[in-house]
Amino acid sequence: MKKIFLLTGIILLSANILRSQDVTTMETEDIIKSIENDNAISLSKITFHQDSRIEDLLNTYINRIDLTMPYSGVGYRVQVFSSNNYKTAKTDATRIERQLRNAFPHHQVYVTYASPFWKVRVGNFRTADDAQKLRSDILKIFPELRKDCYTVRENRVKIN
Repeated sequence: MKKIFLLTGIILLSANILRSQDVTTMETEDIIKSIENDNAISLSKITFHQDSRIEDLLNTYINRIDLTMPYSGVGYRVQVFSSNNYKTAKTDATRIERQLRNAFPHHQVYVTYASPFWKVRVGNFRTADDAQKLRSDILKIFPELRKDCYTVRENRVKIN
């Protein structure tokens, strides 16, 4: 008798697992429609009453997002110089800036002073991988910058 119950339980469990993996019954509905569905697990009926303008507003927002538009936000740059030597840091930073502007005219070069450090950073990238590619190109041309050259995360990056 125990064997029959065990066998029946295994068959029912297997059938239920196979049924839950049926891909053809999946529908792409939004969450509200799936909750309103009569075939829900709890067998209860839930009805949402919402203004149709809410869905219109969401669709307008979603359609407004365009990846071809300029991006402004968190991104990455390549830092090639950082020094707090008060005698030479400023002149070194401007010299490196000129060299990088000549070598990479299509990339923006930034010289910043945040006491006591002078820093030179290059580029505006959305991903760290893109910044890493520029870092490799910089090190091919300027191997002497290797000790200070690395990818940094920047909070305010503008990408056109």
